[in-house]
Amino acid sequence: MMGTPEQGPATTSDLDVRVPAGPAHLSSIRIATSGMAERAAFDRDTVAELVLAVDEACSLLIRRASEGARLTCHFAVAHHVLLFRAQVSSPSTWVPKTTSFCWRVISSLADSASTMVDADGMLHIELRRREATLL
Repeated sequence: MMGTPEQGPATTSDLDVRVPAGPAHLSSIRIATSGMAERAAFDRDTVAELVLAVDEACSLLIRRASEGARLTCHFAVAHHVLLFRAQVSSPSTWVPKTTSFCWRVISSLADSASTMVDADGMLHIELRRREATLL
């Protein structure tokens, strides 16, 4: 079912990316972020902000990843909103302090940002960003 022009499509697309949890693979995630944001028709500034927010989030996860872990990222676009979720196995129950510089960067570039460690030792980060013209 198609939404009205004001709402946008019910679902534009979803994308899953799984890479080894290492800095060498961040470029693939940046490309995926840019492509998904462009596909959602976000303006250039919003695309750049999303790429930076996702890069910071993934860098944070990579620094806390278990040896040999895989970073799993999920992108979903619906109703002018990009949802990004990422997770990695982590040996600690640490979550970023909301006062840390890294978390301030992430949360200033996203409309909402959250993090948690689940019972299986997976560290999760979730970001949401609405199209700038709709704010």
